[in-house]
Amino acid sequence: MKDYRRVICPEEFKSMAHKNGQVRYSKLVMAKHLGRPLDYEEVVHHLDGNKQNCDISNLKLFPTYSDFQLYWHEKRAKKTRRRNTVHKNKDVKACACPEEFKAMAWKDGRIWEHRLAVAKAIGRPFKRKEVVHHFDENSLNNKVEQ
Repeated sequence: MKDYRRVICPEEFKSMAHKNGQVRYSKLVMAKHLGRPLDYEEVVHHLDGNKQNCDISNLKLFPTYSDFQLYWHEKRAKKTRRRNTVHKNKDVKACACPEEFKAMAWKDGRIWEHRLAVAKAIGRPFKRKEVVHHFDENSLNNKVEQ
């Protein structure tokens, strides 16, 4: 919980305070905005990722940690989908993914050609963290050597 600003909790919000009488400033800002103490399960999220920016327009309240996780994973999935549409090398192409390798495909059913070439050569889909490296540094060369 590093980098969170903590302050001495005012009396009307003592139910939110830690044992030492302090509370995260972002939680206090949200509680004052709502006019009530926050429940233990409620999560305050900094939209810009800066834990020091506790402006109410930068804060979002989630009823539970599970709700926050769902939001976070959806947000990351959107970033990943955007990132996957353009390869570092603009010449690399995406193609339709055959049914036997669907586990490797994006949600739209496409895959990078070089990943598909290697998966076919090894006869199985890639595991999540496996990568393809072009030894000749020509990312258009999808020749597989074993």
